[in-house]
Amino acid sequence: MKDEAHSAESLLPSSVAASLVVMHGDNARVCRPAPLFTTEATKTHVTEMTQELLEVYERLLKRQRSPAAATRQFQHWKHDADLLPKLLVQLDAVLAALNKFEPIVYNTQGILDDGTDVAVRYRTSNQGDEERELIGFQVKSYGDLSKPDCMKDLKAQRDDTFRKVRGLSYYFILLCTDAEKHAKKVQNIQAEFRSAERTKVIEPRLVYTFLNSPVTTAEALVKRIRQADDIVFRNALDSLDQSSPSSQALAIFLAVKAVLTGERQFSEADVLSASDLRRVYGELRDKQAQLIEGALDDNDVSSDFEMTEPEEEDDYGFRDEEPVIRIAEFETQITEDLELLETDVIERDSDSNKLILKTEQLRALTAVITDALARYEYSESELMSYMFSVMGVMD
Repeated sequence: MKDEAHSAESLLPSSVAASLVVMHGDNARVCRPAPLFTTEATKTHVTEMTQELLEVYERLLKRQRSPAAATRQFQHWKHDADLLPKLLVQLDAVLAALNKFEPIVYNTQGILDDGTDVAVRYRTSNQGDEERELIGFQVKSYGDLSKPDCMKDLKAQRDDTFRKVRGLSYYFILLCTDAEKHAKKVQNIQAEFRSAERTKVIEPRLVYTFLNSPVTTAEALVKRIRQADDIVFRNALDSLDQSSPSSQALAIFLAVKAVLTGERQFSEADVLSASDLRRVYGELRDKQAQLIEGALDDNDVSSDFEMTEPEEEDDYGFRDEEPVIRIAEFETQITEDLELLETDVIERDSDSNKLILKTEQLRALTAVITDALARYEYSESELMSYMFSVMGVMD
C-alpha cells in the first residue's frame, strides 16, 4: 500500500501538483489533486518560512472557542469519513492561499503506521526531496477517546512519530470529542503533553471552530500575516477605525459594492434591503451570543481545561480572544452605524438624501478588495466573507 501511495504521487510533476493521500492503518485513498508547498528547518530549529506556516495553522486552530454544546456533534462524526476530510479542506486552504503569494511546493498526505493521520510535506523550489519538512496532525475522535487505553495509545503514537518520521518539525493533536462528556480526559491529555517538545494539543471547542470555518477565513489570515507590514494593507485597516464591528462591516459592504458596480451612491432603502448585509449583522449577533455562552462555558470548565490567556493585540492587528460585542437588531443597528460613518466614510446628499461613499478616503481598502478579486476570483458573497475576515470584523 505504501508503494501504491508513492506511485500515485509520482504520476504528477513535482513542481506543479501532488495527490492528497490520506492513510489510516493499512488503508490509503487518493482524495483529489492538490497544489504544492515549501520550507526548510532542522529537527530542533525552524526557519522563517516554516515558522510562518506554523503561525498560520496555530492561529486558525486557536482562533475562537465554540460553545461546549456545539462539540456534541463530534459524537456523530467518524474519524475517516468525516473528520479527516474536514481537516484536509482546512489544511489545503492554507497551502493554496500561500501559493497565491509566491510559488511553493507542497503536498498533504498520511504516513503509514507512524502515528500521524495527516502530514503536510513542504520544501522550497531549490531543495531536493530529501530536505522536505513535515507538520503532523493526529486526530482523536469521540470513539477514539472513549477507549480505556486512549492515553497510552496517544503517547505511543506521538513517540512513534518523532522516532520514525524524518523531518518532522511539529505535531498537532486535535481532540475531536464532546467537550463536556470527555472533559476530564481532555484535561489529562493537555497536562500530559503540556511540556512535550514541538507538540500542541488543541481542545475540542477550538477544533470545532477550525473544522467548520469557511475557506475564506484561512485565505484572509494568510493575507494578514503575509502583508502585515504592507503600507496599503495597514492603511486599509486604519481606515476602519470605527468602534463598532457592525459599522466596519457596513463600510466594507459599501466599498465592495462600489468596486463591483462602479456606483458611489446608495439609498438607505437599498442598504436596509441588502440580504447579504442583513446576514452579516445576524452573524455578528450570533457571535455575540456565542461569546457570552463561551464565557459562561469558560467559567464552568476552567478547572477542567487548560485555558489560554487572552493575548495582547499583535502585529497583525487582531487578538486571539476578542471582547464581547454588542449588536442591536438590524434596522436599529444600521441607523446607529450610518451615523458613525457620516463625515468620515459617507455623506448625505441634501437633495436626494442618498448616501455617497467617500471613495477617496477608502483608496487603500479599495485596493485590498481589488487585489482579492484578482488573486482569488471571488464571487460577490465570497468576496464579502473574505473582506470581513481580512479586516478583522469577524475575529
